[in-house]
Amino acid sequence: MGYLCCRDEMLKNQPIRRRAMIRNTKAFSWIFLCGIIFVSTLSAQIPDFIKRLSGGTVQNTDFKVEIPFTYIDERISVKSKINDSDKEYTFILDTYSPCMVREGLIRSIPLDTLDLTEQMGRQLEGSIMKPLFPIYRTISLGEAVFNDIGAMVMREDEDNPFIQVLEDGLIGANLLKCCVWQFNFQEMKIVITDKRDKLDHLIRAIQVPFKPISIQQSPNIQITLNGEDRIDVQFDTGSKGFLTFSSVSLLSLVDSAEAVALHRRSISPIKKPGADIETYHLVKLKTLKIGEKTFHDLPVGVYRTQDEKDTARGAIGIEFMKYFIVTIDWPENQLYLTPIEGQEMKHNIRTFGLTYGYFDGAVRVASMYGGSDAEKKGIKIGDPVIEINGQRVDNLSEDQIQQILHGRLRFSHDTDDSLSLIVLSEGTEKRVELFSYTLF
Repeated sequence: MGYLCCRDEMLKNQPIRRRAMIRNTKAFSWIFLCGIIFVSTLSAQIPDFIKRLSGGTVQNTDFKVEIPFTYIDERISVKSKINDSDKEYTFILDTYSPCMVREGLIRSIPLDTLDLTEQMGRQLEGSIMKPLFPIYRTISLGEAVFNDIGAMVMREDEDNPFIQVLEDGLIGANLLKCCVWQFNFQEMKIVITDKRDKLDHLIRAIQVPFKPISIQQSPNIQITLNGEDRIDVQFDTGSKGFLTFSSVSLLSLVDSAEAVALHRRSISPIKKPGADIETYHLVKLKTLKIGEKTFHDLPVGVYRTQDEKDTARGAIGIEFMKYFIVTIDWPENQLYLTPIEGQEMKHNIRTFGLTYGYFDGAVRVASMYGGSDAEKKGIKIGDPVIEINGQRVDNLSEDQIQQILHGRLRFSHDTDDSLSLIVLSEGTEKRVELFSYTLF
């Protein structure tokens, strides 16, 4: 589980970054849950909250439901209704997490909530989670209705930097596992059904079996890197990245001339002294084999696990999935990737040498590539940004901030040739002109 705390979308030069990442949120919650599961296994008892998170059913039979989706922070977002409410709520859809809900939502909607404050309160002191486990009597996605779905609760206070990214909550795999899901990134729609044979777009699909893991039933698949490293990876709609792995062959490239360092602000939920900046490396992957399909010359992010003996891990994120129509058959533990015609897999990364986003109350530099002009000009991660391409960004309205956080307001684009910034560096305004370049 350790790799979850240190990975996310590293490969795409995003001009706006949210101040929070779901991935780190889930890392903490699942580290916590795994510890409880281990204890409960020893005592041969299953806690009530585990039963809630592992239960749930789909109400429909012989059905095929189509729903639209949008992106929030470049993650899949859907509208849902809860219990008898007519109001629609906004949820991030994530294949690798249990369902989660904002603390405020359980106060506004009558939910049956299991309060384990007395038993677990001390274990969660200072964390982003609360010892509360609500259950949705029904949660509806279009005409698809799910019954008795359990969830975890996140604190809604200033000390929790992750709460903004969740909107109203997160629909996780303890709901998704109930049926078959097909994600069509071209048409921005999801098809939900009880039987795979009701679906289109499967004739040319790459078929990959996956292994369900504990409660969340996430698609854990095995792939081969560079013809030699067989590793387990999470097929993860909660990661907005492209490809991020840790393996023996990739780690051997980290210190070579072929690797490019990426330094970025740390947003781990568990702070460590001196760990405000994290460093990753990007390398070129010769081959990636998924099922019977081999891809060539792909850029990947490389991270180091806490346990160097256990390096065969990784994640396939949503930026990779967008090249396919993705079908996940949870009942049969099968994954189908149907290539989208005319979509060419990316083989390089274009960047200005840094990224920026809104966090800590301002637009700030969020990450920096080693050896870039931005680094050479003395710009540092966390420096406030005063102006972007002639537009002041140091006095934004609340509406503008929300638009930035939802990806609807951008000041530059990946296709731009140049980027002009005024940055407050060590108390002095500094104008920086940056030009787009490719890493490899």
